[in-house]
Amino acid sequence: MGYFHNDRNLEQILAPITLIRGGSSRGFYFQGADVPEPGKGLEEFLLAVRGSPDPMGMDGLGGNTILQSKTAIVSPSSRPNADVDYTFVQIFPDQPATVTYKMNCGNISAGVPVFALMKNMLPHVPDGSLTVRAFSTNTKKMMYMTLDVLNGEARVDGTTSIGGVPGTGAEILIDFRDQGGGFTGATFPTGNLVDTVTMSDGTSIDVTIMDMVNICGFFNAADFGIGCTGLELPAPDGSIIAPPGMLTRLTELRLKIAELIGWDQYTIDTIGKATLPFAVSVAPPADYTDLDGNPVAAASMDLAARFYLECAT
Repeated sequence: MGYFHNDRNLEQILAPITLIRGGSSRGFYFQGADVPEPGKGLEEFLLAVRGSPDPMGMDGLGGNTILQSKTAIVSPSSRPNADVDYTFVQIFPDQPATVTYKMNCGNISAGVPVFALMKNMLPHVPDGSLTVRAFSTNTKKMMYMTLDVLNGEARVDGTTSIGGVPGTGAEILIDFRDQGGGFTGATFPTGNLVDTVTMSDGTSIDVTIMDMVNICGFFNAADFGIGCTGLELPAPDGSIIAPPGMLTRLTELRLKIAELIGWDQYTIDTIGKATLPFAVSVAPPADYTDLDGNPVAAASMDLAARFYLECAT
């Protein structure tokens, strides 16, 4: 199997790896033939690549946030409607032996066609716009990535910018139209467009729960209470600059969302370590300052949405 053979000192394994930044995340990209099959062997391998259990990843390629601890495994697809098969694996720097296949990442998905072109998985590609069809093994559903190609490779130079990422680059568009219900079997897992969650303080929050790429609970920032604006941003250390009590309230809301979709394995003390479900605030257009310190005008948007990676009691 690829580089995993028995004529070497098995204290070390040679395996080709490519690092690609997709959007605001950085990931380890592998060809499927060069890594173990999904399971314990693959998980141990990926944890070693990152450098777990050290939170800084000093003995590997590092990444002390989940944005830098992601993996894509890509292979040519035998399916007639797909060009490649793609498996996403999330590693958790603060949880030494934990990975999950039960989520997806749009940022890392953007790097999939780039990697596939680099590894000649898509032969005889003409210059210009190209849509790559990828079968997600995480959700068993299709996704589509459109990018510009020159001389058989993905264009790199471009004018597209992303908040929190230096410089500009070529645009890659991700189409998730077939991804609804990938983890629960229904785009709206509860069967409702809106559910009302009663919080421990007796207040209620309306939430729309959707299984679309990931499982998210959308709520109106104005109805959340305790001064939430929907414009909260991370501090330099990665924590959220938020009103007092907001993170505790977000943690409780995420637990309530999990319970509504039948995920009963979490408690108020453990949901903060789970990535899904995401809590996402939605607010009307408003002026704000982005991660790079640049002003953003309300007139440039239709709404403001924020999802919160950090929730803690």
